[in-house]
Amino acid sequence: MDEKAASILDHLNQSNEQDEEELTMPPTGHLSTLLDLRSIGTDKFLGTTYTGWKLPRTFGGLTFSQALVAACRTVEHPSRVLHSIHSYFISAGSSKDPITYIVKRTRDTKTFSNRKVHAVQGGRLILEVMASFQVHREDAVRKLERQNVPSPWSSDLDRCPPPESCPSLKDRPGGFYMDIPGEWRIVEINAEVPSAKAWIKAEEAPSLGNGYVAHFAASAFFSDILLLPTSFMPFASIEKVSRKNQVQATLCHTMWFHKTFRADDWLLLQMESPIAMGERALCHGKIFNSKGELVVSMAQEGMLRYVDEPAEAMKMVGRQFGHPIYSGETQPYKIRTMNSKI
Repeated sequence: MDEKAASILDHLNQSNEQDEEELTMPPTGHLSTLLDLRSIGTDKFLGTTYTGWKLPRTFGGLTFSQALVAACRTVEHPSRVLHSIHSYFISAGSSKDPITYIVKRTRDTKTFSNRKVHAVQGGRLILEVMASFQVHREDAVRKLERQNVPSPWSSDLDRCPPPESCPSLKDRPGGFYMDIPGEWRIVEINAEVPSAKAWIKAEEAPSLGNGYVAHFAASAFFSDILLLPTSFMPFASIEKVSRKNQVQATLCHTMWFHKTFRADDWLLLQMESPIAMGERALCHGKIFNSKGELVVSMAQEGMLRYVDEPAEAMKMVGRQFGHPIYSGETQPYKIRTMNSKI
């Protein structure tokens, strides 16, 4: 048994019978409750499951965001802010069972802190995370990248229409594969790049009692909803491929936080996939606040496979973005395909 596996088993075996009886939490559909982990030991936390998730496999965004919260809970220095988090998804978890998060304090210096998080379910490691924190400093090397982002309450449609003019995923005919605890307004889909834009916002301010943490965690939860499906867009115009069943799974997911923000304000999420090959797809994302400031950068690599079985799962994947070739539905927002230049 390697050192990592032995360490995880040691942590799990430390629980007595009373602890085992307490390793349950009621499922919830509220974002604040999802991100409010329960302490079950020194640097050890328990996260609940999400009632809005409609698939048997755990939603990666939930595990990722809960691991983020677990790491932050072990950093006592109030001036230290999370600036990056890197994750590897080791195995699929069950959406029905809670997950235990075990945190190891790997570094605490005058400026930086590092934390390693293991997400464990049923005695199996399902996610490994490294998080880095830095003493907050205002002196930027250069100005943050800016986009011409209109105020959500304005009617300026120069580059990006305001969210109230964009269709909501919640209103989609045929439904969606999860109940999103927030607002998603699709701005544009471009299969040629491929890329997409969406306005996102938490329905209410996530409150975990520690300033920025809840808002960063909410963005981590949201980041896993449509980032990887961006890579599917070019295949929509290829009849042979679009008839096939699609299998997807996140392999790794990274976020860099440049500036604090509020998740209950409108944020513009830009997504693109520069390459997909070797049964893997790479996707990049950026989040801008309503002032046009770049606040988060992200990258995600996922497994992308096609099976010769036709199609119900493909229809579900199509409904993630509502591409008409996938779902057979007419969309009110802008769509570009490989064979049609709009």
